[in-house]
Amino acid sequence: MLCSDNARPMHMRLPATSHALVRACLGFVVGLITRLWAPPRDLPGSLESEWRLVAVRWSGIVLMAPALQLLNLETHRLVAAYGVLGGAAVYNLFVQAALWRRPGLLTSGYLTTLGDGLLNVAMISLGGGFDTPFYFLLYTVTIAAAMRYGYGPTAAGSAIFVVCDLLELRLAGKAPDGPFLLRSGFLALTGILASHLREQAWRAQSALHDQLRQAEHEALHDRLTGLPNRSLLLNRIQQAIATASETGSGLALLVVDLDRFKEVNDTLGHHYGDMLLPQVGARFVQALPSQSTVARLGGDEFAVLLPTSDVMAATDAALELERALQPRFTVDQHDLDVGASIGIAVYPAHGEDATSLLRHADVAMYVAKRSGDGYAVYTAELDQHSPQRLALLGELRQAIERNDLVLHYQPKVALDTGRLVGVEALVRWRRADGVLVAPDQFIPLAEQTGLIRPLTRRVLDQALRQIWTWRQAGLELTVAVNLSMRDLHDPELPAALEHMLRNWEATPDCVLLEITESGLMSEPTRALETAVRLASTGVRLAIDDFGTGYSSLAYLKRLPVAELKIDKSFVGTMARDEGDATIVRSTIGLAHDLGLSVVAEGVEDQATWDLLGLLGCDVAQGYYLSQPTPASEFVQWLGPRSPQNRWLPAAA
Repeated sequence: MLCSDNARPMHMRLPATSHALVRACLGFVVGLITRLWAPPRDLPGSLESEWRLVAVRWSGIVLMAPALQLLNLETHRLVAAYGVLGGAAVYNLFVQAALWRRPGLLTSGYLTTLGDGLLNVAMISLGGGFDTPFYFLLYTVTIAAAMRYGYGPTAAGSAIFVVCDLLELRLAGKAPDGPFLLRSGFLALTGILASHLREQAWRAQSALHDQLRQAEHEALHDRLTGLPNRSLLLNRIQQAIATASETGSGLALLVVDLDRFKEVNDTLGHHYGDMLLPQVGARFVQALPSQSTVARLGGDEFAVLLPTSDVMAATDAALELERALQPRFTVDQHDLDVGASIGIAVYPAHGEDATSLLRHADVAMYVAKRSGDGYAVYTAELDQHSPQRLALLGELRQAIERNDLVLHYQPKVALDTGRLVGVEALVRWRRADGVLVAPDQFIPLAEQTGLIRPLTRRVLDQALRQIWTWRQAGLELTVAVNLSMRDLHDPELPAALEHMLRNWEATPDCVLLEITESGLMSEPTRALETAVRLASTGVRLAIDDFGTGYSSLAYLKRLPVAELKIDKSFVGTMARDEGDATIVRSTIGLAHDLGLSVVAEGVEDQATWDLLGLLGCDVAQGYYLSQPTPASEFVQWLGPRSPQNRWLPAAA
């Protein structure tokens, strides 16, 4: 029921507006204390909720304006009530303007909820007290506060309303009665229930947020290493490209493939490989600047994004990555040794989008793996998809099919006797236009495209045919043929070799297969299996370019090899460089201890020839003896020299 001012003492009529103001101020002060005590956790998820509240306030103001006339209030109360409604309208305009211009002022939602509650308290007081129908408005405000702030602030807000209700009773000269207790109890219960719903909703929302965040993290990161995956890497590359295009700077992308990782999986199991990869990723992260991105592309492949970098900075980073892998890894009490082949591509020289950069860095990585140089920088000549590359590939395929490739032969001479002990067959390709294509151009192309298998078979067949031709002329020579790293992964090669030996009626001991040390160490297990099968055919095996592939003594002892060739990078300078001479001396001693003969390639002068003889080297090969020549010219070079006669340097 509405309380009439006639039923109250005279001194209580006039201050109704003042009482409403005092209560509003009291609520504001207590609200501020509550705000400091328990800040709201549940901030509005979007500004849409605030816009809805603005619309609700306008609806309430429009509906309450005529409703005040139905209450039959005294003039001064009615004027004060319309004043409060006017204040509510101004307040709502302020909120609306703030949402337009500075929404950050209202992102907590606390100010708007507190304002709504204080305006309702004022209207209750002006409308006749807390026993008027206006009291139901407090339930909506309490529910709104509870859904925003939870138990603590809602309890404080409910206490403010109860205190205002009690103060209203005291001013009216009444004591708390049953209706007061009922109103207060329902108000508190409403706050508790609404707060409980709010807490449950908050927990569900928090759990959902955590799940979404975890799902997003898993979608963009590698589960095994925790590093960014390919999707996140591509996104960051695009961002770095956008920044680089604006600032005029560059960026570098490195693709890293681990060497000898397959050996770990094959010998110990994939579980050990899975434990090794996080350690590798952690070392890469520690070795590089903090602004770089280290990602795992899959398998044993990683990628590194270096913002604002050029080729020089990228090569420095590649060297840092190599150094990071030098200390052995310990996995479940096993010491593991892995290396890396790194491809480098830079923006904008090697690509203007993420996909191109990644593909070109991948091309360079395969070049580095094949060459054993550790890292390689992309060039268009390396790319099998470039027009020039595709044209060269088509010509090479035709040359193999038409048997247009020819072999040149370089002699191998024993240092102690001066006798010719064999030759090395080196493939050459002269195109139809007469241009001679260097082996380091078409052999890598064949390895990349799968043409290396038919190319190797052509070379072996030509070499065996030449052996047969020389034998018919009474010349017995051992011919050495180089095998590619890819040939070591060809399980059909041993059977194909046996077939060719039978076809040319050749004995296996007339063939020597040279395998590069880096090729052996790329995938040692598979290489060892193929080497054993090749040796079982009766042919002899040699390790070529020894000293560049980091093979271990334990691995050398397991290989069925008969010969070791010292790389020409050591031999060519040994007469002038004491360090290289020491390496050659140690290698000769090591090979002899293992029961292997030693060939020094790259002999180009008398001083090197003499020094190799003093060090006990078995065989020499190089331009000092003869450059590689076609079979017909080789026979002319041989001339009066025969395998039984001594070869003299002065007669070369």
